[in-house]
Amino acid sequence: MQHKAEPTPKQRKFLGISTAHPWKSSTWIPGSALRDSQATLMAVLRAGIQQSLPLPLLIQSLASEYPGGYRITLLKLAKLLERGVPLIDALEQVPDALSEHDVLGLRLGNQSGMLIPALLEMKSTEAENITTPGLRLWRDAWIYWLVVIGIMLVVITFIKYRVAGTLRNINAEFGISNPLRFMSGFLDSVLWIWGIFLVIVLFLVATGWSFRLRRWIRGMFGFPVSHIGESNVSVLRLLGMTVKNGRPLVGALSTIAKYHTHGAIRNKMLLARNEIEQGAEVWDALRSVHFLRASQAEALRGESSATQAWLLRSFAREQKDNLEDRERVWVAWLYPIMVLILGTIIFLLSVGVFGFLSNMISSVAR
Repeated sequence: MQHKAEPTPKQRKFLGISTAHPWKSSTWIPGSALRDSQATLMAVLRAGIQQSLPLPLLIQSLASEYPGGYRITLLKLAKLLERGVPLIDALEQVPDALSEHDVLGLRLGNQSGMLIPALLEMKSTEAENITTPGLRLWRDAWIYWLVVIGIMLVVITFIKYRVAGTLRNINAEFGISNPLRFMSGFLDSVLWIWGIFLVIVLFLVATGWSFRLRRWIRGMFGFPVSHIGESNVSVLRLLGMTVKNGRPLVGALSTIAKYHTHGAIRNKMLLARNEIEQGAEVWDALRSVHFLRASQAEALRGESSATQAWLLRSFAREQKDNLEDRERVWVAWLYPIMVLILGTIIFLLSVGVFGFLSNMISSVAR
């Protein structure tokens, strides 16, 4: 009896579909944001630490599920852990494996002897972010207006190379004044405008695609890794976690002052710690450096640890909501400004064309 040859790897099929390459849960085109990938890594780390599993092996397995830059990031992290580098130090040596807020939270938990509570706190924060995701109004606004501006440039280019030339020929025949003379400079520079537009589009696509490029640009211009408002939200949650687990706030302030990536936050925490060491009450010290408002400091004073932890998380949610409200206001202003600019261009073009038609009709009538 003749047996069929075993199919080669390139010929293997699953449910009638050719599997020339190993199956992966992700595609070559990243289908998730960096923050989602970081949340997955955090879940793997939490499971590995709680169950005492080998983290390098887990991270290597996770890396095989990601394409591109984040796969390289995970492989670097796994290699550092294999060499015996402590987890927190390895995370700091591999930027963007986790966010700077998560790394700081893990370091605070590790130094305060509450690593597992820190991991659980981050889990609840991730759950909150999933159920109430942050706004992406700026991204949506930029996409919308880039599409509108692109269509506008196509129309202007058509007017420049097809309509304007025809109007000039008719103008020479009828002796009518140049209908688009007040916009001749704008029309002549349409190629330069196209160049600037394409550079902006490519820059936004590249920075949206590559987190490494975003980090390189931030480092080159000295921009902070995160917004000051986001840093305040993160620190409030870390302080709430510290109070909830009965750890001294002075130690938490020292850790944040030493390792936080934002200079303004480091200065505030350092000043507050110094005031506490000189005898000031902790909430008064945080109020004096303008990290807490007077009403917030008063609400925290004299309460139990559980209540203080709940209040600090509430302050963090309130500040996050304020950031989103501020974003809504700025985006709301962007739309009328852009409408006014594009409307002015359309109005000037319309005046030129209809002015020409009016002059032509008047010339023919004479």
